[in-house]
Amino acid sequence: MKTSLPALSNWTSLLFFSVALNSCGGGGGDGGSSSPSTYTVGGMVSGLTSGYFVALLDNGSDSTTVTSNTTFTFPTTLASGAKYAVTVGTQPAGQTCTVAAGSGVMGAADITNVSIACATPHMSFSFGAEETVFSSSTDSCEPLDVPDTPAHAVRLADGSLILEDGDAPRNYAMFGATFSTLKRSCTPILVSDDLPTADSFDNQEWIESVYSDGTVIHGFIDNEFHDPIAPDCKPGDSSPGNPCWYNSIGYAVSSDGGHTFTHAAPPAHLLAPAPQQWYPQSPPAPPPPYGYFEPSNIVHALDNFYYAVFRGNTMNNPPQVCLIRTQTLHDPTSWRAWDGSGFSLRMTDPYTGPAPSLCTGVAGDLAQPTLTYNTYLGKYMMVGSAVLGNPSVCGAAYALSSDLIHWTAFQIIKTGYFSFAPCLPPGGNGYLTVYFSIIDHNDITTNFERPGQTPYLYYTRIQWQNNGVTLNRDLVRVPVVITAN
Repeated sequence: MKTSLPALSNWTSLLFFSVALNSCGGGGGDGGSSSPSTYTVGGMVSGLTSGYFVALLDNGSDSTTVTSNTTFTFPTTLASGAKYAVTVGTQPAGQTCTVAAGSGVMGAADITNVSIACATPHMSFSFGAEETVFSSSTDSCEPLDVPDTPAHAVRLADGSLILEDGDAPRNYAMFGATFSTLKRSCTPILVSDDLPTADSFDNQEWIESVYSDGTVIHGFIDNEFHDPIAPDCKPGDSSPGNPCWYNSIGYAVSSDGGHTFTHAAPPAHLLAPAPQQWYPQSPPAPPPPYGYFEPSNIVHALDNFYYAVFRGNTMNNPPQVCLIRTQTLHDPTSWRAWDGSGFSLRMTDPYTGPAPSLCTGVAGDLAQPTLTYNTYLGKYMMVGSAVLGNPSVCGAAYALSSDLIHWTAFQIIKTGYFSFAPCLPPGGNGYLTVYFSIIDHNDITTNFERPGQTPYLYYTRIQWQNNGVTLNRDLVRVPVVITAN
């Protein structure tokens, strides 16, 4: 996945599809500007997703549903000089929209070219002093025991905590009475099975996120297959140093407070197998990494569904953030993905039946996405690593949503370096900052899924030396104050 071995290819692989994203702005640590994005309704729709509606408010008498890339017109005759208001329903989350009439509106036979200007509220993030939570130089149980996923916390039945942030092939976690007393346990919570076949979906395994229902702790597995057999790959090597990369998501469970995770015999543990089979020699060179990657933590919404996001792509499709949900956490086959109009896509095994469709993205690419509901903002918040804007700005990015389907453009929270251009530390030496997550120590929920205005931003700090990543990696956190102007 990830950065398990001290080689450039590993981190480059992690962010192989973190490219410049379309954005309303960005840059700097204050969350970017509030310059508006303008959407034009009339002619070809641009910027609005299917399901948005625009209403002509003449005592609420008229409205129409917007479908992407189709012509929109109101079939209403207007009295000359009449004053009508036009509003946007299900407007982009976190955005304030104003509407101005376009050509031929007042007194015309119908409304065309209605301009909807949506400006993201100016968000600012102020930071306190950086604190080290885990240091690889003093706290590791073995050389490959490094923080290699976003940190996720669960409050256990006795009030103590587990903090998950481990690495494959042996995943370790931290336990403690409070966030200030967390300590590494050197008993692995999961050991990778590392089978040598793609269709097993049981290879290099990371416990990527955890969620307690009060009885057991459910875990998402990020499963990486690095082909150790195909001659165009790296024969004999199943580690992330092998450039052939095929990814899926599995399910594990712990009944002992997160100390041990187990999963059903493959393929019964599959939650989201890659949507196509592994083809190491088509084309006759290692293909780009593809499959379903990096499941976020789980959020329990008011509709009584559990939601999560992850990244997905095929060999021929660009990466995107996908949304899944279930009401049955213990059944990995119960999760369904957003397909563009509903949650009806079942992510099935491409080796045992027809290959399923690729999930429909709800946002552009964001590396290692994490998910919470922010009580101060009153919005769902997605956080991860991104490269935004032109010129490029790199670092932790966020987006907001009211419904988990429609998201604002990504904005930068905190700038930082990655291990690829244009985000390299100057001079070939420095520190990378990756694997971001939001945890509010004052959050009273069991799974820390509802942070407020003053959470912590957790991330991994990796030493970059002589133009390469190292195993000198620390989990750190900084207190944050979020301000929406």
